[in-house]
Amino acid sequence: MTIEQNSLPNQNDKIMAALGHISVLLPLLGLIAPIIIWTTQKEKSKYVSFQALQAIAYQLVMIFAYFIAMGCYMLSFFSTFLTMPFAGEPSGPSASPLFMVGLSLPQFNRHD
Repeated sequence: MTIEQNSLPNQNDKIMAALGHISVLLPLLGLIAPIIIWTTQKEKSKYVSFQALQAIAYQLVMIFAYFIAMGCYMLSFFSTFLTMPFAGEPSGPSASPLFMVGLSLPQFNRHD
């Protein structure tokens, strides 16, 4: 199997691909930059086009995962506070004074 010289990415292609992937660090441009790179470079380089599409897919998955995680967090947060009026008084014993003394003591790290 031979590799054509045109299919190998040059330095500019690698830089454009890296910009597409590093854009995840930018708060608002994280998804916009790879889309712009993909639309401008899809006819010029298959390598840059593929890398930009990978960056878009990764960032869309991360946005979706963020919203799912935030939804789970908000559900647990609000369900805790909405069920508190119906919980009643705790039936178990309260914290012992010895436990409270243990919390108030400073913690010492022992280095061997």
